[in-house]
Amino acid sequence: MAEHLPQIETVGVIGLGAMGRFICQKMLGDYQEVIGYDPSQDAIKGLGGIVRPASLAELAEQSDALILAVPVAALSGLIRRLKPELTKKAQKPLLVEMCSVKEYPEKLFKKHLDGYEELLHVHHLFGPQSAQNSFDGHKIFVTSQTGQLASQMLGSWGQLKLDVAPLSAEKHDKLMVVKQVIPFFVGRMLNRIGYTGDNIYDARTPSSDGMQYVVDLDEKQSEELYRSVLKYNRYAKPAIRLLMEKGLVELSELETLWGELEEELAA
Repeated sequence: MAEHLPQIETVGVIGLGAMGRFICQKMLGDYQEVIGYDPSQDAIKGLGGIVRPASLAELAEQSDALILAVPVAALSGLIRRLKPELTKKAQKPLLVEMCSVKEYPEKLFKKHLDGYEELLHVHHLFGPQSAQNSFDGHKIFVTSQTGQLASQMLGSWGQLKLDVAPLSAEKHDKLMVVKQVIPFFVGRMLNRIGYTGDNIYDARTPSSDGMQYVVDLDEKQSEELYRSVLKYNRYAKPAIRLLMEKGLVELSELETLWGELEEELAA
């Protein structure tokens, strides 16, 4: 007799913020039912007909897959709350962790749910605005997967034309230093000195456009994301410290140049 393989039919989404809502609306169309939980009663509004509201315990009991669309700072507490509910089930649901850093969440799961049978760690390099019309060309990194249900979930996302790319958690977090940490930090510093992107006399250049991009990045992202990326990516601290140290060296060299100029002007 052929072995009956588990199938994902009901997907639970924990966290119905902007990304959680987007996932419900755009990424789960292949499944029979989507149920959702968020501490805010208002979060479910506008999702009627797409998402059935449920308690956290009901999600754990009824879902074949649970998507944890929560900030990394909330992940430890959520795992602790879910653990007693998950241990009651013979067939464990797939847990999909989607934070923007990867080493830290993987360590949390190893600490609290070591040996869990169905697990998927991913990071999507898109958001509700950039992928509103199409997933074509957008990337989602997969840093770890365990179990048969993880392959099913990734297969459904591949059908959406998402670029599903494997990458270790270490390489992911090092890459995000370049993609997130330094741009976020530089954008914050530019905003703090009052940089504006006003293109006086229509003097736009590629470099000024690049400056404006990182300034806009700081203004548009949430403070929660900024702090999470710089706090929980362990490669952020040495990168920012090195940047500041090199900046001080460069400042010292510039002070010498400016001193030379003063002497030339005084001669």
